[in-house]
This record gives sequence, C-alpha cells and structure tokens, in this order.
Amino acid sequence: MSLLGDTHAIHIDLLKQIKKKYRTFLLSNTDSIHVGRYRRILENKFSLKNGFSELFEEVYYSHEVGLRKPDPLIFKMALKENGLNANETLHIDGSLQNLGMRIILLKGGNSMENIFGADGKSIYDVVINFE
Repeated sequence: MSLLGDTHAIHIDLLKQIKKKYRTFLLSNTDSIHVGRYRRILENKFSLKNGFSELFEEVYYSHEVGLRKPDPLIFKMALKENGLNANETLHIDGSLQNLGMRIILLKGGNSMENIFGADGKSIYDVVINFE
C-alpha cells in the first residue's frame, strides 16, 4: 500500500488500530502539492483535520526534511529523533533499506491487511512484538 497514493477507509481504520498498539511513523518521498492534496482528502473523506499526523506519532515528508528514501540518513534521523533502536523497529515498505531494522516488503500482493489483519491485530506477532 502506498499511503499517499491509495487512501481507503480500510487503511485509515487499520492505521488507527495499529497506532493503539505500536508506535507508528511515516517516512514519505513526496512534495508539498501531494501533501496538501492528501490533507484535504483525509479531512474531507475521513474527518482527519491534521492529516496523517492523526495516524502517526511523527510524519517525515522528504521535501520538508531535505532527505529522500532510500537515503540511510532519513531512517537514521527518524530513529534518533524518536529514541528508537533499529533492531526493535519494523520497516514496512517496498524497499530493502533497513539499517538493522526488521523488514516486511509490500510487494507481490502483500498488503497492510495481510500483515496486520483487517482489525489491526498482527498476524506476525513473532516478528513485530518486541515487548
């Protein structure tokens, strides 16, 4: 699922459920035009007045931080700023950049729903439950 390219109610509900159990962060290669567009969509369609900030603890947009994935610096910045240990962090994306993080690739039909289930309860607890 490309969060900025594919915004459906099931994804919003799933992210809300995941946020209740896990710390969540968004790193997105995007620009101000797309961010503005999606803020409007999220507000009008899902009543999220603060856009993705309501779904994630912290949001990092490439155009705002001056770094783009897969540059390791954007990952290191997010880890450091939030006091995260790479080996306790799950990176869900379409790339293999991990810096010691655990990875689940969203490719070949794999989706957030497949990973977490429609209710946000992980079917990969052995992988992502770091408690």
